[in-house]
Formats: sequence, structure tokens, C-alpha cells
Amino acid sequence: YYDSYWRRKTMIVVDANIISYLYLPTSFSVKVDTLFKIDPDWSAPFLWRSEFRNVLALYLRKGLINFDNALGAYGGQVFV
Repeated sequence: YYDSYWRRKTMIVVDANIISYLYLPTSFSVKVDTLFKIDPDWSAPFLWRSEFRNVLALYLRKGLINFDNALGAYGGQVFV
């Protein structure tokens, strides 16, 4: 996506919550999936992995996902 005013490539900066919406079933997942399909050039702070693990732990404690799903979500990251 190019910003026509500045004539430069833009990038979406996301936090661990947005990444969680991408990998875990939430009410925001469809919107985040759509955004990712439109512009997959995302950047995230270095701490996102640690924060994402905390989100997975919360989902496990609440029984929203099982351990195998948590491992699958953590292993399916596309943000390196």
C-alpha cells in the first residue's frame, strides 16, 4: 500500500492483541483477517512473542483452547 500524499510505502504496526486476533478465534478475527489480506506488510514490537504467550496462557486457563491448539497457534506465527 502506498501513501499517495507522501509517495512512500506504508506499514501497519500491530501489537500482541492484533496478532492474537489473527491466530485465535475472537469477535475481531474476521476484521483482522481481512486487513491482513489487504495489507500483509505488518511490523510488531520485539516483545510481541512474550505477550502472545501470555494471551495463550490466558486462553488455556479459561478453557477457550486446549494445549494442542495453543501449540499450533504459537507454531503458526508468520511474524519473525
